[in-house]
Amino acid sequence: MRVPRSSRLSFAALAGLLVAIAPSLLPTTSSAQRLFDGPALSFSNLELGYERRFFDEDWLDDANGVHLGFSIAPIPVLYLAGDFRYANAEEFLTSEEDVDFLDARVGVGARATIAGTVAIYLEGGAAYGKFDPPGSETGYDGAGFYVEPGVKLGLFGRVEASVAGELTTLEDETFLGAKAGLMFSITDNLGLTFDAGVSEHSDFVGVGLRIDW
Repeated sequence: MRVPRSSRLSFAALAGLLVAIAPSLLPTTSSAQRLFDGPALSFSNLELGYERRFFDEDWLDDANGVHLGFSIAPIPVLYLAGDFRYANAEEFLTSEEDVDFLDARVGVGARATIAGTVAIYLEGGAAYGKFDPPGSETGYDGAGFYVEPGVKLGLFGRVEASVAGELTTLEDETFLGAKAGLMFSITDNLGLTFDAGVSEHSDFVGVGLRIDW
């Protein structure tokens, strides 16, 4: 089933609403102060998940994909991060050929906390992307850089909500996007994640696991 473009674009508005109302839900007890001793607001983790990706091309089928990500915080204010997303779609209206979607990046970020329950960050680095359907004028295949500003909110000490924007430049093309997610702690080192994102060429929803340390 294909998701209407208008519905997917409304995701950005919902993400903004989350930022507006989430601070009112933040606890005042020390149980939410988990930036360095637990999964909420963690910047040292490993993520593995499944994604369902939706493309803007009407003749290109929705695709199943995977997401791998890591973040390492050697000192309180800085962290290293990497991200890999892959999906494979079928040209269901034109041929039986498959089209690969690939998004990979690695970078460094700076972070700061407010009251122990809100973390703001700015991340950037090198990026590579590939999405080149035959006959499409919107495809791309090249390297460049990305910038990602975002906010993480620690809710009730065991839940993390996040909202971020994305700017990616690959060769001569620049793409804008936005994403948001929720992480529910199962233990101090394992969490269940739900996330979604929109961009100029494709959107996604995903579910996965996160290991924190």
